[in-house]
Amino acid sequence: LVSRMQCRPLSLAGKTTLGEAAAVLNRCDLAIGADTGLINYSFALGVPLVCLLGPSPLRNGPKADTALTVTSPCEFRHCQPTERCKRGEGRPCMDEITVEAVLEAAEALLARGRPLRGATGPPAATG
Repeated sequence: LVSRMQCRPLSLAGKTTLGEAAAVLNRCDLAIGADTGLINYSFALGVPLVCLLGPSPLRNGPKADTALTVTSPCEFRHCQPTERCKRGEGRPCMDEITVEAVLEAAEALLARGRPLRGATGPPAATG
């Protein structure tokens, strides 16, 4: 996914406060992430987002025209974080989400023609 991006992504994982993370997300043209608090921030800010759902029930995914949910076809979808996966170690339901599926969802959202929010061009003239 990263190799297909026009701009190199910046990982701020663990490097910001929640307020700083919200400010960064507010400048994003698109957010991609798992079903976590920051995806909920993106949703609240109206940032188009691709939500990756692993063991979470489908009802946990965001419901709006600015969001798409990508899942794997795992039959044991309702695992709990405190339980071991019935299929083995780790979270195969997350591992089975393909880059292609995420990229397809991201391209579909960006193709909807919403105005870009981030620093994608030269600064606007002031005066």
